[in-house]
Amino acid sequence: MRFVPESTTQRMMIEKGDADLAIGMTNEDLDGLKKTVKGIIVPEYVAQTIHEIRLNTTRKPLNDIRVRQALNYSFNYEQAVQGVMSGYAARMTAPVAKGLPGYYKPSFMYTYDLDKARALLAEAGYPNGGFSLQCVWMTGYEFDRQMAVMWQADLKKLGINLKIQEMPLATWWEIQGHPDTAPDTFMGVWTCDYADATQQLWAMFYSGNFPPAGSNWSFYKNKDVDKFHEQARSEQDDVKRARLYQEAIEIIYTEACEVWAIQPKERIAIRSSVKGYEYNFSYSNWYFNFEKMYKDE
Repeated sequence: MRFVPESTTQRMMIEKGDADLAIGMTNEDLDGLKKTVKGIIVPEYVAQTIHEIRLNTTRKPLNDIRVRQALNYSFNYEQAVQGVMSGYAARMTAPVAKGLPGYYKPSFMYTYDLDKARALLAEAGYPNGGFSLQCVWMTGYEFDRQMAVMWQADLKKLGINLKIQEMPLATWWEIQGHPDTAPDTFMGVWTCDYADATQQLWAMFYSGNFPPAGSNWSFYKNKDVDKFHEQARSEQDDVKRARLYQEAIEIIYTEACEVWAIQPKERIAIRSSVKGYEYNFSYSNWYFNFEKMYKDE
């Protein structure tokens, strides 16, 4: 087992036989392996993983809901799906992954609309943009880097300078625990520990879960959302519980504490001699049941 962040290096290792299975490769490299290398298969799975852009809601100008909404209208969802992900993804339609119990599609959708974004920025006092934002992406997530570069180009049209910075996980853990040191924006990835929207909604959008206690990396706080969360976690009637989460999701989505980008399909590269691999919806392609896996030489 080796941590190899570069997709091209992973591809080379698979091609030469130095690796049996690889995750985290770009779609271009996966497509190349699938077409040109015998003995390599590239299975595809419906994932509950999401990629979103977390916004530090405590800091100007991101403490203004209109600026956050403008950023949601500045993101080109179709280009992210078709360009960055080569069609192997769907745009997110809620703060949680589609397919999870508790998922609810809000009453409206943010779309790629730079005119609407300009209008919201002007309303917030930034008619020509005129500010810079830091955007961090975590080492090893090439898709996130590509989406950040795409977003940077569109924000430039609004007069917003997006400064993209790569950061290893260890460094990010050090800075994200407090709003004063956390980045303005962060290209985030999330997969639930169990297949239910409860975990994500509670961990990421309940005000009692600011880091380091929890995973509310946007430092988002809304007393009504907190109330819905608290009630839902003790509600045993599934219909009533779902209604509580619908109320919470509607508010969270409207207040735009993140830019909800894509829900990817997950693919891996695996040598045909490797048997017993099973994809796990709950734990994504990071999960390996080694008890069942073996090599058929």
